[in-house]
Amino acid sequence: MESRKEQLKILAERLARLQQSVSEAEKKPISDNDFAKRYLTFSATTLSRIKSKDHPYTGNLDNIAEKLSQAEDDISERLYSVRTAAASADREFIQTKLACATQATIKRARESKGRRVVVLLAPTGAGKTAVGEALAARGATYIEGRQSWRKSYKAFCADVAKVAGRPMKTKKYNEHDAEERMLQALRARDIVLYLDEANSLGPESANAIKLIVNQTNTVVAIAAIPERWDKFTKFAPDEFGQLINRCQPILRHTGLSDTDARPFLAHSGLSASDLDKCLATAVAAANEFGAFKTLVDLDDKLKEIERPTAADVTNYLNYHTKNIADESKKTVVPNGTKKGVTK
Repeated sequence: MESRKEQLKILAERLARLQQSVSEAEKKPISDNDFAKRYLTFSATTLSRIKSKDHPYTGNLDNIAEKLSQAEDDISERLYSVRTAAASADREFIQTKLACATQATIKRARESKGRRVVVLLAPTGAGKTAVGEALAARGATYIEGRQSWRKSYKAFCADVAKVAGRPMKTKKYNEHDAEERMLQALRARDIVLYLDEANSLGPESANAIKLIVNQTNTVVAIAAIPERWDKFTKFAPDEFGQLINRCQPILRHTGLSDTDARPFLAHSGLSASDLDKCLATAVAAANEFGAFKTLVDLDDKLKEIERPTAADVTNYLNYHTKNIADESKKTVVPNGTKKGVTK
């Protein structure tokens, strides 16, 4: 009997330390109910019984100890990454129009009962990954899309379960096992699931996302290239139609503005007057090709110059435009020839 009491005492102390670590990381107290729901794989009732002296837990202590060990590992890794990434993101992340719109839409989705899917569509270089990484720094779960998701429901579920902290324990598992593991992981945490580079979605993954929204409190954010998303919706209208019914209004990137671009070049060394002179030209070049990546590359080039001027910006953009023109001449067209080249 004394041995069991001692075991319960040790478990209670470990849980208390873990709960305190979460409270300190989140900078606010966390209730037993929220702690169990978001971080543990056993109920708040079980948690309370383990901590209770009057009505102690009478179940399998070895099983609880194993689950607690897993929770300690998961939470330790998660809190470390959140703390370090948050510090980095606070220094580097720039709140673009796309980022602000995404965050506002996710907030609305959290408050919604059925429309908890957020879709942001933007071309390569427009900041989808940066938005996802910034959200991950603040607690979201980030995962990059994989080709296997197009046709494999099991692959999607297993991948999501893994990044949510509950990887499959064996190499041999079926579709139902992966599905249950994914739902178990997501129910244990109140999260935003950010699917970056989601250009490999298909009917199977659309059905899995629908299940997540139906059976958990997860907000699913999908970042994709507009043309690919439009292709998905036409390829599988039934599955994506049901998914769209669970979406907030879809966010489509409509190009960069001066407001978007100015923060990227503000620390490049340009004087305020030179920045004003060349800002519109830089925005036009970025919208033509590369989006934010073009601005970041321009910023890097300017920092290599001791006292950059608007003329340096013009020189770089001329070089940038020439590269685009050269590449366009090499573009392969359907008949196997190259654009601009005749036989």
